[in-house]
Amino acid sequence: MKHLFSPASRHPVHLTALTVAVLLLLSILTGCPGPSETADLHLSLEQYARGSRTFNPDTPLSVSYYELEGLGPDAHSFLVTADSSFVTIPELLVGDWHIEVIGYSSAGVGLVHGESIIALTNSEQTGVISMTEFYGTGGASITISWDSSQTIDPTLHTYLLPCGSTETPQELTADTASEGIYTYTLSDLASGAYRVTSELFSDGVRIAGSADILRIVDGQITDGSLSMVFNDLLLGLDITIVDNSVTPIEGSITGIPMTLAANTPVPVTFTPSPDSLQSGLTCTWYVDGIQEAVGNPVNLTFGIGKHQLDVVVTADNMGSPGSSSLALDVRSEVLPGSLVLYRAYTDGLDQEYLLDGISDLEVLPDGLIIGASSISDAVQSYTITGGDLQIEQTFIADGTQYLLDGADSITASDDGNHIAVYSSNSNTLSIFSHVNGSDLLTLSQTILCTGSNSNGDYAFTNIGGIAFNADGSLFTAVDRDSKIIIDFERSGTTYSFLQNTLFASNPEFADCRSIDLGCTDSTVAATSAASNSLVIMSRDGQNDLSINYIIDSGSAVGLTDVHQLGFIQNDTMIVLSSNTISAFTYDQPPVGPWSPSQTSYLNPTTIPVAFSPKDFTADASGERLYAVSSTGMGIISFDYNTVSDQLTYDDFVSTDTIKPEICNLSSDGTHLIIGSGTHDTLLLYQIAPAN
Repeated sequence: MKHLFSPASRHPVHLTALTVAVLLLLSILTGCPGPSETADLHLSLEQYARGSRTFNPDTPLSVSYYELEGLGPDAHSFLVTADSSFVTIPELLVGDWHIEVIGYSSAGVGLVHGESIIALTNSEQTGVISMTEFYGTGGASITISWDSSQTIDPTLHTYLLPCGSTETPQELTADTASEGIYTYTLSDLASGAYRVTSELFSDGVRIAGSADILRIVDGQITDGSLSMVFNDLLLGLDITIVDNSVTPIEGSITGIPMTLAANTPVPVTFTPSPDSLQSGLTCTWYVDGIQEAVGNPVNLTFGIGKHQLDVVVTADNMGSPGSSSLALDVRSEVLPGSLVLYRAYTDGLDQEYLLDGISDLEVLPDGLIIGASSISDAVQSYTITGGDLQIEQTFIADGTQYLLDGADSITASDDGNHIAVYSSNSNTLSIFSHVNGSDLLTLSQTILCTGSNSNGDYAFTNIGGIAFNADGSLFTAVDRDSKIIIDFERSGTTYSFLQNTLFASNPEFADCRSIDLGCTDSTVAATSAASNSLVIMSRDGQNDLSINYIIDSGSAVGLTDVHQLGFIQNDTMIVLSSNTISAFTYDQPPVGPWSPSQTSYLNPTTIPVAFSPKDFTADASGERLYAVSSTGMGIISFDYNTVSDQLTYDDFVSTDTIKPEICNLSSDGTHLIIGSGTHDTLLLYQIAPAN
């Protein structure tokens, strides 16, 4: 899924005319003036504006000041510059005055123009000058590109039409046309807003189209680039309509997932944000560049395949056009339980989502979602509201309170009250506390990489995994480099060092990347990527650890580069290696620790897609699992039979060009959240409910 506009060309754009009403209050000095007597001319300037987003020149488009020029009786004239709402022009001759007003940006570029003849008499009058015209002429350079490897004898048709015009659009001729790239250079265009529509044909078949807005400003060249999208998914759902001269209008498309069932009417709505213009909006909807409906909301129906949905939003003053796009994947039907791509979020979206190097996701029992981003050096919390991921809190590394430089992993206690975030660059553990139902995290302490107390000294250099016991009274961290397990115990909301456990004589414990507790907290399981093995330990009543089993490639299948494990039930463990997913079931003998046995495993020979599992998650029952494959570029779903302890492959859903690396299910099991640190993206899938 890709944005229609390339990042280099996305700028706020002012697409509508600015209407400025000049209210002239004429007050004449006391007395009966003769022909040569004078009066003061009082001007009141009031702005009316709306906004939009599309191709824009690299110059401010808000009116900063006004230049007023008047020509009156007996060739008298004035020239006044005003940067406030009111200006007085003193001692003008009584008679007819021809007044022209030009609104300029802060860069001195003329934007709008208006003129009128005002009769100045010996009685008080009110005159109005409506600035209904854009000022001057400008040019544009537009580049349209597409993936030429997927087209045969492609042709591109591009049309230009002034917004609000009912005439036939002018077809543009490309100045340069190479394989997959057309460039149009336009000059001497009257300033204003234009609608640009394009249609792309492959072997005579129309495969893509778009509808966009071009803003022309006096003496400026507007640069823009547009990428045609077909057979692909598009990132980004929010629409920003930037006001001509005041605060940008913001909003979003709601009510439509990005995966749809064919031939089913879908209600589509443009919803302005609370701080934006709420009324007087007209929405025109295009599917693959063809106008389908006008209104808000509207019902749209789509055929099977990939489609592009465009919306052009106008307001009641001089058009106020803006445009945005959304790619849709329309299937013959959406079966219950299938994954429906609902929203996509990229780093910096609305300058709020900090997803650069998104590294881990944790979901608390009350539904709060926590994400860590190792390059953004941030932790954010989210809730799912109306099918959308809403930011609740943001914590950013500041070098003093929040030591989150390189935030890599998140672990939470089963009750959701205690959360640990490991940050590799600052080499710290940040402990957050949480009250269920509050949607609020509070930093309770930061554990540095070295410390000491009455229990002795501890040190860690490279945390490979963290696990809480059920009530969060104890958490265990394993250091990949030193092969030491460090226990911390809780008193109130803070933790203190309890003990070190060293297994230096066991090479199977090297390069531990994952650890978890199961079997009523009595069993501690850890991976060893260096020796391709699992280490199974038990904990006694004094919290002392001892190794019970070493499971390696000689006693189990598919442990090459084993890197992740997790208990999905109290006695079932799922293990991921380089190309295998396995299930281990634990039995508790009459005497002794719980004993594990590998009950099933799936590798590339049994999974009909490229398989390199990076992360997995399971529903509350443990009967439905999802794993993300970075090689396969998608999501693989599995069924787990809790009676036979067998894993079976179910389905594969492509994430298209997004490389998935982390995943987690919402607490109610209705949504799957996918993260890509490679592409700085979160994908929100809805699990289709039963009809």
